[in-house]
Amino acid sequence: MEMHGWKPDAPDAPGMPARGAGASDATAATMEAAGSAPVQPPPLLIGATLMFWGWQTGHWVVAGVLAVVLEAARWVRVRWEFSDEDFRRIWALCSVFLLVALFWAFTANDGPSAFGQLVDSPGFWNQRRAGQVTTATAASVFRWLPLLMFPLAVAQAYSNRNGLTLSTISLLVRRHRRRLARAGVPLPPEPRFHSGYLYFGGCLAGACMQPVSGGRVLGTLVGLACLLGWALWPLRSRRYGVVTWVAVVLLAAAVGVAGQFGLWNLQRYIGGAGQLGEWLAGLRRTGAAPDLNTAQISWEGLAPWKLSTRIAVRLEVLQGPAPAYLRQGVYRLFMPPYWLNGEQENAFMPVNETPPESGNWPLVQQSEGSAVVRVVTWLHGRKDESRAGVLPLPPRTVLLRNFPAFSVERHPLGAVLVTGPGMVVFEAVHQGSAGWESPPEPDLDLSVPENLVPVLDRVIAEMGLPGRASWAVARPALTRFFEEKFQYRLWQPRPRYGRREQRPLEQFLLQSRAGHCEYFATATVLLLRRLGIPARYTVGYAVHEGSGRRYVVRDRDAHAWCQVWNAEAGRWEDFDTTPADWIAQERTRESGWLWWQDFWSWIRYQVGLAWWGYTRLRQYLLWFFVPVLAVLLVQVMFRRGRRRTARSGDNRGAWAGPGLDSEFYELERWLAARGWARQPHEPPGRWLRRVRTGFPADLWTPAWEEALRLHYRYRFDPRGLEPADRERLRLRVRECLQTLRARRRRPVPLGV
Repeated sequence: MEMHGWKPDAPDAPGMPARGAGASDATAATMEAAGSAPVQPPPLLIGATLMFWGWQTGHWVVAGVLAVVLEAARWVRVRWEFSDEDFRRIWALCSVFLLVALFWAFTANDGPSAFGQLVDSPGFWNQRRAGQVTTATAASVFRWLPLLMFPLAVAQAYSNRNGLTLSTISLLVRRHRRRLARAGVPLPPEPRFHSGYLYFGGCLAGACMQPVSGGRVLGTLVGLACLLGWALWPLRSRRYGVVTWVAVVLLAAAVGVAGQFGLWNLQRYIGGAGQLGEWLAGLRRTGAAPDLNTAQISWEGLAPWKLSTRIAVRLEVLQGPAPAYLRQGVYRLFMPPYWLNGEQENAFMPVNETPPESGNWPLVQQSEGSAVVRVVTWLHGRKDESRAGVLPLPPRTVLLRNFPAFSVERHPLGAVLVTGPGMVVFEAVHQGSAGWESPPEPDLDLSVPENLVPVLDRVIAEMGLPGRASWAVARPALTRFFEEKFQYRLWQPRPRYGRREQRPLEQFLLQSRAGHCEYFATATVLLLRRLGIPARYTVGYAVHEGSGRRYVVRDRDAHAWCQVWNAEAGRWEDFDTTPADWIAQERTRESGWLWWQDFWSWIRYQVGLAWWGYTRLRQYLLWFFVPVLAVLLVQVMFRRGRRRTARSGDNRGAWAGPGLDSEFYELERWLAARGWARQPHEPPGRWLRRVRTGFPADLWTPAWEEALRLHYRYRFDPRGLEPADRERLRLRVRECLQTLRARRRRPVPLGV
């Protein structure tokens, strides 16, 4: 049995320059491999990687659909003839998707505002915010790489081409080859690669953009190790043992998980304790069930949410006056630096067991109010596979009207937790005669930390109030005290510590007398309680920016104030002692790019209305794109010159390459038909030496050696052949064929 392949001690090919034992055959084998099909990913690898991405990101359905579409190509026999130009257009389409995703993520993370403020004021906090925007944008784009690169992957899977060239995806390489062609320089052959490995890397990159914690660490490590081993096993080097190879793969997986940890920690470090627009006095709005049990006071530094100008809520007044506040959370128990709601367990109660067909959710039995506003907001969290969030509502809201929610739950302190679509549009009927909030409880709504009692008594004495006072007496005194002797300031210096720890609230009331809304709200609640008036700490938004009947509420409008129990009216009322100039002070930090961010936010708002079914535009767009997509499919798949073929095992002739029209292949086919086929990966020089053993000596003329030498030059020399040498190749091959046909006998194969 003849052993195929080259050996180090094999003689050189006829007519080729000697460069050491076996150099010619090795070069020929390598060059011939450049024209053969590239290595494809193992079966089911892409599908398994997509499911791993779906597990990491939580998008199981999307991952399953993509995996089925791509892996079905192994059983579907139909293939489409896509040219290099077709693949360039598909790659350009993927690039457009990538740019759109990059632009979308950048604007969604307050990119224009962050970098605009960085240009205007390149301080520490603006630099940190710009860094957070950059990392959040990059993580979002990488997370969706499997979707962005899917057109290229599916085109590769269902085409009859086994690989792509570098010039297909690289504009620089393509321009370089064009310059060489214009200069008249023969183009060297381009090696091909299978885009499946490129898509495999994109899926792993997207999966690794998610945080890893708890029990997912081991699963992520095992998943990465299995996928890497599965992908690299066909490409492994035989020089090393299996144990060594497996150890290296495990090490690479461990490094990948460590890098995933590092990326996540980097995002957390750059983003800080409060990510832009995500924290409101400790109330995280992106969680499935926001933490209404605890709100942390930012004693030091700049309140981070005050930097974001992202529009969080849109309001349209339909009846009555516009609300001054939108409430989200209420707290009763103060344990510095935290406010707690004082509930022993989750006190949310469902408004209705099943969603009403009318879309009206009454929060109280007497659901009649004197004012109505239309609210547009977004639910960012998840609960039971649905979007969830705490609604920003006007005080004393009694009815949610035309609300397409899946469920609505209310809290005794005034919060409303809902599940529904990503974007919610509803009407809130407010200014009712009474709300559903629980009445005051002396143990909670009058509690004051013992260590703050001397400070509070000192301030009450400064205001000239007795130890106990009614709400009618305390209200003007507190309002006048904070207006005349305090000022609004976002930045809080670090308290100075001496022999005795100086509490931030004590420093605010007695020394600095400057702070942001959390200071004023906390101090007001505690002073009222010390006077014997029940009060609660409230967080939400202040409504002030708008004209006519339409208002926008930004993340920076996050606000804290207090609720006071009016015993005469029997209800809770809002009371805000923060200086009125706080809005003007924050507007001085606006960037010149705010108009652009607002325009893009309006575009997203209009797209959201159509996407979530609040207008009929979604249906109109669907019917518009159906014929457009049909025309594009006809142009791509059924245009003139396009052929649909069945899959075959040999796709070598599916694409053209330098030297593949050589007449030497005609000689090869003639001999193969008579039992002397060249084996896979067998260099032509070695094949001819094997053929020579079965021929009479007089048939082996110098024309064979010259034909082989010219074929090598035509196939692999970047300069190609001169016209005279090209014609000589034709003549030498024709001479060899005429000599073989003149014998009129079929040689008997020896050693096959």
